Amino acid sequence: MSPRVGAMSVLPDPRREQGFTLDGNGTSPATRELVDEEARRILDECSSYALDVLGAERSRLDALVEALLTAETLDMAEAYRASGLPLGNLQAPAVAVEQSSSG
Repeated sequence: MSPRVGAMSVLPDPRREQGFTLDGNGTSPATRELVDEEARRILDECSSYALDVLGAERSRLDALVEALLTAETLDMAEAYRASGLPLGNLQAPAVAVEQSSSG
């Protein structure tokens, strides 16, 4: 859903047997193009927002990376402390954040 597309489905009717495309009696090319444009716009906006958040929190991420490089495993309280975030009233579960083997 988006302001331009609204609440609609462009998926084929599951009660009708159709191929893997939306050609034929499916959605019109203009509608498919509109949906593609809106999907791209939404993905671009979300990507931009994610990059903004990561950029704004870069120092916290770097601090967490350093703590993981030193300790390899952090519990929730240690991860919060390393990143400078308050733990608040949260209880630390018995799950650890581990450094990935790929990086």
